[in-house]
Amino acid sequence: MANCRICWKRLPLFYRDTAPQEYWNKMTSNLTEEEKAKFLRDNCLPSRFYEMDYKNFLEARRKLMADAIKKYFEKLRGTQPKEAL
Repeated sequence: MANCRICWKRLPLFYRDTAPQEYWNKMTSNLTEEEKAKFLRDNCLPSRFYEMDYKNFLEARRKLMADAIKKYFEKLRGTQPKEAL
Protein backbone atom coordinates (compact mmCIF):
# COMPACT_ATOMS: atom_id res chain seq x y z
CA MET A 1 0.00 0.00 0.00
CA ALA A 2 2.44 2.60 -1.19
CA ASN A 3 -0.06 5.21 -2.16
CA CYS A 4 -2.33 7.71 -0.49
CA ARG A 5 -5.47 5.56 -0.47
CA ILE A 6 -6.48 3.79 2.70
CA CYS A 7 -8.07 0.39 2.43
CA TRP A 8 -10.49 0.19 5.29
CA LYS A 9 -13.37 -2.21 5.09
CA ARG A 10 -15.66 0.20 6.95
CA LEU A 11 -14.97 2.95 4.41
CA PRO A 12 -18.25 3.72 2.61
CA LEU A 13 -18.15 3.58 -1.18
CA PHE A 14 -18.87 7.30 -1.60
CA TYR A 15 -15.55 8.12 0.15
CA ARG A 16 -13.43 6.03 -2.18
CA ASP A 17 -13.28 8.66 -4.91
CA THR A 18 -12.63 11.50 -2.47
CA ALA A 19 -9.31 13.07 -1.53
CA PRO A 20 -7.91 12.02 1.87
CA GLN A 21 -8.23 15.56 3.22
CA GLU A 22 -11.97 15.40 2.64
CA TYR A 23 -12.74 12.01 4.12
CA TRP A 24 -10.28 11.64 7.03
CA ASN A 25 -12.32 13.61 9.57
CA LYS A 26 -15.59 11.97 8.58
CA MET A 27 -14.04 8.52 8.46
CA THR A 28 -12.52 8.82 11.93
CA SER A 29 -15.15 10.94 13.66
CA ASN A 30 -16.21 8.05 15.90
CA LEU A 31 -12.64 7.12 16.91
CA THR A 32 -10.76 8.33 19.96
CA GLU A 33 -7.41 10.04 19.53
CA GLU A 34 -5.74 6.83 20.73
CA GLU A 35 -7.62 4.79 18.11
CA LYS A 36 -6.65 7.26 15.39
CA ALA A 37 -3.00 7.08 16.46
CA LYS A 38 -3.14 3.27 16.47
CA PHE A 39 -4.72 3.26 12.99
CA LEU A 40 -1.95 5.51 11.67
CA ARG A 41 0.76 3.46 13.38
CA ASP A 42 -0.66 0.09 12.26
CA ASN A 43 -0.83 1.26 8.66
CA CYS A 44 2.54 3.06 8.66
CA LEU A 45 0.86 6.34 7.87
CA PRO A 46 2.53 9.61 8.86
CA SER A 47 0.51 11.84 11.12
CA ARG A 48 -1.40 14.41 9.07
CA PHE A 49 -0.71 12.34 5.92
CA TYR A 50 -3.88 13.78 4.46
CA GLU A 51 -2.23 17.21 4.26
CA MET A 52 0.95 16.01 2.54
CA ASP A 53 1.72 16.15 -1.14
CA TYR A 54 2.21 12.74 -2.69
CA LYS A 55 6.01 12.84 -2.90
CA ASN A 56 6.45 13.81 0.77
CA PHE A 57 3.83 11.24 1.78
CA LEU A 58 5.70 8.46 0.01
CA GLU A 59 9.03 9.49 1.53
CA ALA A 60 7.63 9.65 5.07
CA ARG A 61 5.71 6.40 4.68
CA ARG A 62 8.71 4.59 3.24
CA LYS A 63 10.66 5.41 6.40
CA LEU A 64 7.82 4.27 8.67
CA MET A 65 7.45 1.02 6.74
CA ALA A 66 11.20 0.35 6.84
CA ASP A 67 11.20 0.90 10.60
CA ALA A 68 8.23 -1.45 11.06
CA ILE A 69 9.88 -4.15 8.92
CA LYS A 70 13.12 -3.79 10.89
CA LYS A 71 11.22 -4.19 14.17
CA TYR A 72 9.46 -7.31 12.89
CA PHE A 73 12.74 -8.91 11.79
CA GLU A 74 14.31 -8.06 15.15
CA LYS A 75 11.35 -9.69 16.85
CA LEU A 76 11.77 -12.81 14.71
CA ARG A 77 15.47 -12.97 15.62
CA GLY A 78 14.59 -12.49 19.26
CA THR A 79 16.61 -9.31 19.63
CA GLN A 80 13.67 -7.08 20.51
CA PRO A 81 11.07 -7.49 23.24
CA LYS A 82 7.52 -8.30 22.10
CA GLU A 83 6.20 -5.13 23.74
CA ALA A 84 8.15 -2.98 21.27
CA LEU A 85 5.67 -3.84 18.52
